[in-house]
Amino acid sequence: MTEHPKVSIVIPIYNVEEYLDECIKSAVKQTLRDIEIILVDDASTDGSLQIAQEYADADSRIKLISYKQNKSAFQARKDGVMQAFGQYVMFLDGDDYLELNACEELYEIISLEKVDMVHFGTSLINLGSTSENNIKNVRKLLLPFDGKLYDKDVFKGCFVEKKYRFSIWNKIYSAELCKKAFEHLDDGCYPKAQDLYAFYALCFFAVSYCGVPDKVYYNYRFGAGITGKNTITINEFERFCTQAKVADAIAAFNSKHGTSEDHDTVNSIRIDLINECVRNWYQCLKEEHSAQGFDLLAKSWHADELAASLYSRYYNERKSIAKKINSCKKEIAELQREQHALTEQLKLERKKNSRIVHSSSYRLGKLLTSPIRWLKKKP
Repeated sequence: MTEHPKVSIVIPIYNVEEYLDECIKSAVKQTLRDIEIILVDDASTDGSLQIAQEYADADSRIKLISYKQNKSAFQARKDGVMQAFGQYVMFLDGDDYLELNACEELYEIISLEKVDMVHFGTSLINLGSTSENNIKNVRKLLLPFDGKLYDKDVFKGCFVEKKYRFSIWNKIYSAELCKKAFEHLDDGCYPKAQDLYAFYALCFFAVSYCGVPDKVYYNYRFGAGITGKNTITINEFERFCTQAKVADAIAAFNSKHGTSEDHDTVNSIRIDLINECVRNWYQCLKEEHSAQGFDLLAKSWHADELAASLYSRYYNERKSIAKKINSCKKEIAELQREQHALTEQLKLERKKNSRIVHSSSYRLGKLLTSPIRWLKKKP
């Protein structure tokens, strides 16, 4: 590896020991040898760190960063980018893998086209129970725009016209763009929608884009994470609700760097994230967790936003929605009863303490011990 390799591959890792060997091997065995591989273990609790360490020990091109506490894939990518020395940067998730000619051919394409980013094709592997119709929809979302975009059309093409979407890992970027974008993003833990937050900045600062839909280099295991599941746990739903942090972070970024013209785009992104949370609460969360899930929704998003989402998406299913919300009301009523019981108990304790304080024996004891307390207070 040269001092400034042609490509840096940043791989965030968290509890993916089942897939990690194939992932790292696909990077190590790239036909382009002049690359660096940056592994960032996000405090994995399985054998992922050990696998990463073994590869790092065996290949001098590999740099390993290990966190003691979980920081999310966003922070892992940011730290990886800031330590990268390559001319160009690619992102690879720990449960996915690259075609072996990816770096070599993408380096040639982006060097020839002289653009900030090249968007390439993705092979989707369905690991979950997602329907074929949904898989087709996801494939469409991953397709590159067939052509080039320049200046503001790069941002507009993604977030307004939706000519292409914001997945961060099916593109190769100039290192200069990556470092500039991540430098303007605050550190933080974003468990869900971190791709969106990072790509918003990448897209904002990019001045050129090239899509090559006929070139497939990335293999995406759909369903390995929480995306694409038909049923989710309450813990997984809690992760979905953290998308509110991303919506707030994008709004904060736009207030610093954007213009009033971008306000509608930021608002549209926020609505999409709310709608996704509401859909997962209504369609994917188990019935017994409806109440707890609705509480998470209410804590994450504003009441008027939730009401608008429910009305716009599920008006014709309002009876079913009402039933779910009523189950929440029962839990809320139970909590209110518990609170009332604790309040009454506290009142009784106060009355008891009041009787003690006003008793003759308490007053006599206080009088007799007052000289001692006065001496203790003296310096």
